[in-house]
Amino acid sequence: MHTNERITYLVQSYLNKTISKDEYKELSDWIVQSDFHEVEALFEASIPKQDDWYDGSVNFAEASVLKEIQHKIAQSEKRMFPYKRWTYYSAAAVLIFTLMLFRPWQKIGLISPDQVSDKIASIEDKGDDIDILTDAGGHLSFADGEVVTVSKQQKEFIDHEGVRYKFLADGGVRLESVDAAYSHQAKHTFFTNRGDRANIILADGTTVWLSSSSSLVYPTTFADDKRVVEVHGEAFFDVSHNPGKPFVVKSNNTEIEVLGTRFNMRAYPEVDFSETTLVSGSVRVKSKNNQRRLVPGQQAVVNKKGEVAVATANLQDVLSWQSDVYRFSNLTIEEILIELGRWYAIEGIDNHSALQERYTGVLSKGKQLSGILKQLETISAHRFIIKERRIVIMN
Repeated sequence: MHTNERITYLVQSYLNKTISKDEYKELSDWIVQSDFHEVEALFEASIPKQDDWYDGSVNFAEASVLKEIQHKIAQSEKRMFPYKRWTYYSAAAVLIFTLMLFRPWQKIGLISPDQVSDKIASIEDKGDDIDILTDAGGHLSFADGEVVTVSKQQKEFIDHEGVRYKFLADGGVRLESVDAAYSHQAKHTFFTNRGDRANIILADGTTVWLSSSSSLVYPTTFADDKRVVEVHGEAFFDVSHNPGKPFVVKSNNTEIEVLGTRFNMRAYPEVDFSETTLVSGSVRVKSKNNQRRLVPGQQAVVNKKGEVAVATANLQDVLSWQSDVYRFSNLTIEEILIELGRWYAIEGIDNHSALQERYTGVLSKGKQLSGILKQLETISAHRFIIKERRIVIMN
């Protein structure tokens, strides 16, 4: 028997994206057994407190969701309840009823895969195809050498060096301090492999989403004056506001200082520059000999000399890694394939083409690379061969 307090707690945990796997199952089971109007009323009372969830940027196919609900009801032995027209304020109830949990990156307003053509033909090639790598999520690497794969955890949480790591229903992990007296400042790493995406909520409430082949280095506990982390690869930050303790992100030759904001940082070790793109709030980008303050919509590029260049960013392109499509602007074919190599098991690229045309567009991340190569063939003068997990580019 669930009390109103317990259900309210579960709903708020779901909306705040802090719900654990066991709690998510508990809430889902309650919804399946409850009256539609009871569920709707509860979510309508809760969602107005979560303004950023429904700011007009979240899109989903409401008709298909309702169809799925009707199908579930038809298969159920429980009595059927009439339902009224679902509003956006009751959308969360619809989604959770169908056992779908919002990924954190879906609230940014990225292009939907449904907007991309699915007319993908098989590339005419005798070689092996290349599959997209499995999105297995994140891994925790502790300073003592222990490595934990989040997706394989059967427990709701583990405790390590004064910190509780709570495994969430969306595949992420949340850190909670359980020993305030613990003072050891060890550095740990949360990382993704090629093809992975994952999210972590730090003990201060800051959420970090990692892209493919990326890592976040964080301390067991933050110092008294600053919250300092390191990024290698690409990450999106939603920083918890704390005027008395700035949040600092270090990577390559760049340092980002914020109080509370949302921004994307891209700094792969094999690239000699970093990119910081501000979505909301304010950040100060610092290099060894320069610094610039950004406003929302701007991007700062810092090269290896420490020079900082600021320009207006295309946010959809920058944040497309969080969706199932790949957006690109003004890139050569080789540059496009290099980026795709972060998601597919590509061993290398052999470019035998002298063409240097640049392209702008959107590609759907299909299961196999041959579909994308076929799409690229239709918009360019290039031809491709897959040979021993390498991509050969020809005229």
